[in-house]
Amino acid sequence: MEIFLVRHTSVNVPKGICYGKSDVGLSERASAEIKNTVERLSNHCDIKTAKVWSSPATRCLQLAESINAQFDIDERLWEMNFGDWEMKAWDDIKRKESETWMMDFVNVRTPNGESFKELSARANEFLDEVIDQSHRQVVLVNHAATIRTLICRALDLDLKNAFRMEIDYGSISKITYKNGFWSVRFINN
Repeated sequence: MEIFLVRHTSVNVPKGICYGKSDVGLSERASAEIKNTVERLSNHCDIKTAKVWSSPATRCLQLAESINAQFDIDERLWEMNFGDWEMKAWDDIKRKESETWMMDFVNVRTPNGESFKELSARANEFLDEVIDQSHRQVVLVNHAATIRTLICRALDLDLKNAFRMEIDYGSISKITYKNGFWSVRFINN
């Protein structure tokens, strides 16, 4: 099974804002970026026959619909829930709270949010269901943190190393699953 992990295109949020699970809009460049992403994806994948899933975030739904109007939505593909930090400037978050979280973001929850480990658990629960199905090609339109956790799984990497991978807006990563084995074909293409 070929699994294409596609990140949504750029958002209309100022730099330095923690937007995580907030349903934010796309930037003014969205149309061109979506077109470019779909074109690049179609070079690797038969988008007419691939099974497509999307995060419920509007920023993902628009891209998913452009890939293939016949797509499904799954809540487990949401970006990390930053709870009380959502839509705050990183600089405005209490330093003690953010430092505690940054020291162990894998296990420590953000206030009224979730930990990276919890995000990983829900994303991987979804992926387990996907690999039990008989699709040849799968496209998951989602978010940087979710993509990182799934690549960590494919590479058998500790989650604490997830942010060593760059996952740009509109990027495509490809992992494969065959006979119980994972491989990574490319990241952040």
